[in-house]
Amino acid sequence: MGIEKLIVLLLVSGIFFIGGGWQLVRYFLRKQREKHCTVPVTGEIIAVKIKKLRRATHYRYTVRYYWEGEAHTADFRTMNDVGGMGDELEVYTDPAHPQYMFSNVEDLQGYADLLLGIALIVIGVFCLVAELGWNP
Repeated sequence: MGIEKLIVLLLVSGIFFIGGGWQLVRYFLRKQREKHCTVPVTGEIIAVKIKKLRRATHYRYTVRYYWEGEAHTADFRTMNDVGGMGDELEVYTDPAHPQYMFSNVEDLQGYADLLLGIALIVIGVFCLVAELGWNP
């Protein structure tokens, strides 16, 4: 294998590793923030985007909530219909960082980040192993 081909291989694999690592970091940071979101507040759904797929329906909700008189907005994705615009929803916020919000509704974004991160790292490993040859 020539040095040029090796550099390209390492570059492509590195991009997959970095992308996968970034997705995993996003997932674990989100989980850490959720641990600190312990104060229940009532939020109002101010926007709903619905994406119908063949076997499932995905919802993206934007919620406005107030903490100590200050308005905050955050959004989350789920496969569960939790209401329409103007409906109230209980969410949890972090008193130290009220811009962070967590909902008990199943969150697709977290799972998507986790699965994408793992898939990108696996693809990076596969690129390296397939090109460099596997000689057990």
